[in-house]
Amino acid sequence: MRFRTALAAAAIALSAACSGSSGSSGPSGGPPPAPLTVVEVVPADGATGVSPSAPVRVTFSEAVDPATLQGAIAVAGATGTVTVSGAVATFTPAVLVGDTTYAARVAAGVRSLAGGALAADHAWSFTTGANRAPVAVAGADQDVATGAPVALDASGSVDPDGAGLEYAWTQVAGPDVTGGAGALHGPAPAFTAPAEVSTLVFDLTVRDGQSESAPDRTVVTVLRNPAAALFVAPGGDDTAAGTRAAPLATLRVAIERLGGPGGAVPGAGVYAAAGTYFGPVVLASGVSLYGGFDPATWLRDAAAPSVIGNSLRGVVVTGATGVVVDGFTLAAGDAISPGFSSFGAFLVDSEVTFSRCAIAAGNGQAGAAGGAGVEGAPGNAGGAGGGGSCDGATVGAGGAAGLGAWSGGPGGAGGAEGANAGRNGSSGGGANGGASGGGGAYGKPGQRGQDGATGGDGFQGLNGAPGGGFGALLPLPDAYRTSDGFGGGTGGDGFGGGGGGGGGGQGPCGFLECDEGSGNGGGGGGSGGRLGTGGGGGRGGGASLGVVVVRGAVVLRDTSVRAGNGGAGGAGGAGGLGGPGGRGGAGGATCTGEVGGGGNGGAGGRGGDGGWGGGGGGGPSVALLNEGGAVTVEGASTLTPGAGGAGGAAARPGAQGVSHARWDR
Repeated sequence: MRFRTALAAAAIALSAACSGSSGSSGPSGGPPPAPLTVVEVVPADGATGVSPSAPVRVTFSEAVDPATLQGAIAVAGATGTVTVSGAVATFTPAVLVGDTTYAARVAAGVRSLAGGALAADHAWSFTTGANRAPVAVAGADQDVATGAPVALDASGSVDPDGAGLEYAWTQVAGPDVTGGAGALHGPAPAFTAPAEVSTLVFDLTVRDGQSESAPDRTVVTVLRNPAAALFVAPGGDDTAAGTRAAPLATLRVAIERLGGPGGAVPGAGVYAAAGTYFGPVVLASGVSLYGGFDPATWLRDAAAPSVIGNSLRGVVVTGATGVVVDGFTLAAGDAISPGFSSFGAFLVDSEVTFSRCAIAAGNGQAGAAGGAGVEGAPGNAGGAGGGGSCDGATVGAGGAAGLGAWSGGPGGAGGAEGANAGRNGSSGGGANGGASGGGGAYGKPGQRGQDGATGGDGFQGLNGAPGGGFGALLPLPDAYRTSDGFGGGTGGDGFGGGGGGGGGGQGPCGFLECDEGSGNGGGGGGSGGRLGTGGGGGRGGGASLGVVVVRGAVVLRDTSVRAGNGGAGGAGGAGGLGGPGGRGGAGGATCTGEVGGGGNGGAGGRGGDGGWGGGGGGGPSVALLNEGGAVTVEGASTLTPGAGGAGGAAARPGAQGVSHARWDR
């Protein structure tokens, strides 16, 4: 405990207003006025536990002259003011220190209104109790609109000892509204809410001149329109009210509620707690998305964004206007099925602003390889030529033609006995059919027929054209068509073999003898082998496109956009091999020492091979693809592409996919 003995202000002794002895008469010659006395002091002499904010009251024996009190009441070590009401004078100290003994005094000379004076100083002392810390009450949390006036309220703060308070509102989070000072002051400071969605956090402390309160926190949440706000959290319930206490579970339901049949009201917004939400998210006119809120406190934290993922597309929209997406990570996944693509955002005829977002497309998937062509069937063999006759009239028949797309030529019949040549075979079918074999001449013996010629081979199918480095954008939901290779051309059927010529007959008879026979038949030509079909074109690789804008107006502000790698193009399929030509039939060979043997039929030509399918084009990788829109990239935005996919292997390989940070088509 401390004891104060020095007076903060010297008491001013007042001199008697009238001269003469104490026994002089009062006014008008009456008796002298009664001396003024102190009847009571509060706090009383020796009082303890006095409140540091308590006033000091002195009650006199009668009403006092206020002019004589100035400087006459003093409390050592304290300053204050004096007020008078009749016989009671009150000294209100500016501040008293707790747990301290104070000396108080009323100086002699104070006079009553009647003129009686206080004959001597009246002194006493009292001891204050320990100072009690004040209590800060920062008021209820508030939801306000962007740009609206805001007033804080500390009216609930209190000092248990009744002392006056000083107020300090330290801003601990959110865009600065203190003008760089870091704190606001006063019981009800006012400011204008920032233009951005945010949470402003203030810790209020109050001081009573001796001690400071513990801080009390209040949060001002700045929303686009508090009356059109729904809150969403991964653990929410889509049947809930959409408040902080009862959030919805999905962005889809929140957007549908706010953008209902009548359309969204101005400033409608969905406020999403940190976590992952399933995409794709379909945006609606006038409904904005704001992410990065802590699901427990609903304070906004840019370091903990809300994520739209688990899908090949993050955000898609057609024909929406007045939309802001702020504080989200759009993480489209890698494509899995062959030729599928991944998009961070696909925007058609829309007006959208992305702010403080990270948009990433996954990798496109490789295209499927083209199928191999079908092999052609083999040609059919020509029939064998019939046997002739050594001494008779039976002629060897020509062998039957091998039948097919291009049939072989029938073999020629053998020459009849006597001076008769064998018949010519027939040419093989088609423009390049094998030539026929000529019939053998008659004689002793008859001559063998000529062999039929082999049919020409079918033509080769053309190789298919390759895919390019970019396919085409399509209306949603298809979005992108890969650049596929074209199928190879089919080959031509092989041409038929020529029929063999018939053998010549034996003859003619001589003067004294007659030994005649009939020639053998020529073999039939084989049919041409069937064509091989072309190989299938390789499918194009899937695209990786960060942001796609088709017409409309889009702003990227402080937003990173990254594309993954395009998928490789599929290999072109090999063409099917042409089928082998059918064998030519053997010429007849009866009694060839006397009659002519039949010529062999020619084999059919080989079928043409099908062409290779073209290689699929590699998938593109483009961070920002703009097709007819107006796109503004500002602030700390970045655009980062991946690698275009390799073209598919083939006789005509596909092109490598394009790669661009920004591509305005």
